[in-house]
Amino acid sequence: MRGRTSVDGEFEECGAGDGWAAVVRGAASLLRRHGRLAVTGPWGAGKSTLLEALAERSPVQEGVTPRRCLWVTAQEGDADVCYGALVQLLSAAEANGCEGGTPPRPQDRASASASAGAGDPELEVDPSGGSSGSRRPPTTAAVQLLRHIEAPSPSHRLTLRLALTRMFSEGPPLLLVIDGAQWLDPDSADLIGYALRTVPPAQLGALVAERTSGRPPVAAALLGGHPAVFPVPPADLTETAATCARIGLPVRWAAAVHRHGGGHRALLDAWVRHGSARAPTPGATAAPAVPSGMTVGLSPAPPRQVRELAAAWLASVPSDVVETLQVAALAGTCDVDLLRHSGRRRAEDHLSHAFDAGLLLADQDRDRGQGQGQAQAHGAPYRFAATALADAAAATVSHDRRTAIHRALAACSHGPVARALHAALAQETPAPVVAEETAYAATLAHAAGERPRAAQLLLLAARLTPADRPRLRLERFAAAAEQAAAAGSAALTRRAADRIMAEHGTRAQRVHALLAVVDATGQDTAGARPLLATARRIAADDPELLAAVELRAAVQANISGEDHAGALHHAEAAAALAVRARNSPLEAAALTMTARMRRVLGRVDAAATVLDRALSLAVPPARLGVRNSPQYLAARHAVFDARPAEARTLLLQLLPVAEESGEPEDLVDLWRSLAEVDAGRGACGDALRWADRAVDLTAAAGLSPGPAWYTAALAQACGGRHDRALHFAAHAVRASREEEDALHTARGLWVLGATLLHTGRVESAAAALAEVAELESRSGAADPTVLRWQGDAVEAFALSGRTREAQGLLETMQERVGPHPAHAALRASLTRARALRHHLDGAGDEAAELLTDAAEVFARLGLPVEEGRTHLLRGRVERRRRRAAAARAAWETARSLFADAEAHPWSVLAEDHLSHLTGRAPGQLLTEHELRLAELVRTGATNQEAAQQMFISVKTVETVLSRVYRKLGIRSRTQLAAALTA
Repeated sequence: MRGRTSVDGEFEECGAGDGWAAVVRGAASLLRRHGRLAVTGPWGAGKSTLLEALAERSPVQEGVTPRRCLWVTAQEGDADVCYGALVQLLSAAEANGCEGGTPPRPQDRASASASAGAGDPELEVDPSGGSSGSRRPPTTAAVQLLRHIEAPSPSHRLTLRLALTRMFSEGPPLLLVIDGAQWLDPDSADLIGYALRTVPPAQLGALVAERTSGRPPVAAALLGGHPAVFPVPPADLTETAATCARIGLPVRWAAAVHRHGGGHRALLDAWVRHGSARAPTPGATAAPAVPSGMTVGLSPAPPRQVRELAAAWLASVPSDVVETLQVAALAGTCDVDLLRHSGRRRAEDHLSHAFDAGLLLADQDRDRGQGQGQAQAHGAPYRFAATALADAAAATVSHDRRTAIHRALAACSHGPVARALHAALAQETPAPVVAEETAYAATLAHAAGERPRAAQLLLLAARLTPADRPRLRLERFAAAAEQAAAAGSAALTRRAADRIMAEHGTRAQRVHALLAVVDATGQDTAGARPLLATARRIAADDPELLAAVELRAAVQANISGEDHAGALHHAEAAAALAVRARNSPLEAAALTMTARMRRVLGRVDAAATVLDRALSLAVPPARLGVRNSPQYLAARHAVFDARPAEARTLLLQLLPVAEESGEPEDLVDLWRSLAEVDAGRGACGDALRWADRAVDLTAAAGLSPGPAWYTAALAQACGGRHDRALHFAAHAVRASREEEDALHTARGLWVLGATLLHTGRVESAAAALAEVAELESRSGAADPTVLRWQGDAVEAFALSGRTREAQGLLETMQERVGPHPAHAALRASLTRARALRHHLDGAGDEAAELLTDAAEVFARLGLPVEEGRTHLLRGRVERRRRRAAAARAAWETARSLFADAEAHPWSVLAEDHLSHLTGRAPGQLLTEHELRLAELVRTGATNQEAAQQMFISVKTVETVLSRVYRKLGIRSRTQLAAALTA
């Protein structure tokens, strides 16, 4: 669609994931503070990789004597080797010396295992793509030390305790690193524990990794009972997205990869190593399907290595636990009662064991947004930590046992939907009665808003329908395609559509099956064109079918952003065909699309007239889908026109409709619009919450991520953190580009450029906003209010020295922006931009007058963040005019507006301006209470530790710390240390 531009490097920097680096920093902070640390996590969590990262950071601590690292690496079976870990420890000490020398590298550490062989797979996890390397066997001298001991005795143990303690106490400070503490032999553990209890942490630091998801009993015994514990967290979605982008996987795959692996680092590492071969080559097309292009939108199948790792993790627990997990996987729930009734009498014990092994998570930790369309368990305390584990458990069940399990589940499942599902899965041959019951269960699932489950049941019902009833069979496949498309499930839609095409459905069934596949692909326009061409050919001269095809063509043309006039043509054709077909719902949808495109092309009044026609048909929004309804477009027009109160009222009226239907795309679009409205009207906290919900449900439902990430960037830029805004914006741009979604590419670029502008990176901001101008020019869009980027672009151009571009854009906007009320907010932002140009040219009086006018307009429209921005600029103008009191008044007004709006990043900027004006040192800006907390945090205290020392709650610490950040104009603990030092 487009080549790389000069701003792409900025995208890569802004979108770079900080997940693993943040993990290392968090663990390093605890280690510095306590001197000793237990690292916990399940199989493959990345504990060994974290130990290596911490060991590499530890040798030099603020200029003091380097710490030498001694490694003990235990493996399964080593617990039976008496003094095996001690031999390894003494070997490492002898090889590297207790005096002088260079600290050993992690790859030089010895292996405690008496026999050679493959180690714990988790030891090979490395998010950067590296590996742990080789391990040396114990040296002969160390073995000789213990060879005379045939059986441990109290005297031997005492002698060894004294020797080990002396070795640790003398010489330079040491860091003892123990990996795989759960496999230490008891005799070595006793000696090492005694030394750690005797030698102070300043002389003998310790890092101990233990495989557990709960309290680490071995590490706790070694480190004194109540050590600092750092559980290695899973990778979150944004880190997964950054990892996918780094190795060339499509960003849209990130949600599927994260959902499949649950953020588990060994599984993510396997995706990194082996999944990149599956990434599509840019510009390449998929292999032809029947019909061509049907593969668009499908999620990736996991590489074989990922499946093997999941199976290996599952095999780390006893076989009877695995058998219970197999039943849970086939049941789709870890409901203890259900598992017991199906024959797993020790289900509760088995699930608890699996939880301790990290295979299951507590169900209250279920990701937000997954409630829509998910089968909720009755009293299920756990869920699988990763889809890969459930898949691995189910894949290892034999055919006969699988059938028997489904029969047992059908007899004891809660509710008719689950009973029908398992009865259908247990049925191996066509059965009319079972098919009828399954189809009825699908209607119940649909009524409950469980669209994916309804689609699955309809597919099963169609499969169980006898071949001598082809009409009913095809009707069920058609209904399955419709339900799956509404749920955004491209895979289920494709399966149903394939059967309709293969079994020669009617013309209407084939056309609607193809359109369902188009609908399921969301914003991904790359493969939609051939599907629409095939649907148009099959529709022939049927006006109703052609209207449906033309409507989808209009939507795709709008998303691609390449031909808005063409999109209008398709929409108008669809409306005319719908009138011929006498299909009022289809006519309302087509008129709505026509109004949308007329507005984009700048025909504001004509768009309102057509929208009124669509509304007059009185088609309920649920009939069309909320996002396709004229009622929703009316709310969007209120957003464009900067009428936030009216827009919010209309959106909230539609929200119950979307919640009742449970359709993910409707909910996501409504939440995104509410976030946009609340950000504008000064309810930034609400905006962040709406945006979070949209991001979560987008990931859970497998929708195109670009739109939700754009909204998250917008909300973060107003009320969150500028670095988070840049992160989300960069991912939104990358995802939208991959899907050839020019609409959200431009929106993502706007937020990216605006945030770069506000954080002082004006050259990069100008480059991003120049690309927005290019995209808008290419599309032919003429309504500048749909995306109000122009004022930010003028400011970026002016500040970066691109004065001709700034002046040219101002002149163009002067021609396009008229006195229409819909243009009021845009006129005010352009007035502010013009004031900046006057300010840079030294015309302070003219700038101040323009800013007064702009602030009044924003206040009248109810846009406090924009009003505050205007006062910020007014303060700069007044300070340059040497009017300190006027500057202070402007910035205090801005600070008050931002505080009321919960616009935290803007509050930071206002505080920064005021602190520079007063000339006070950062520490003098803080109260005694704030300064004490800041000093604790600067020295490495966590929020929990600070709360304990100050006898306040963690919530209070977070509140006070946010206030400190705002006062000092900073956004991180690193910046806090620098500010207080200054």
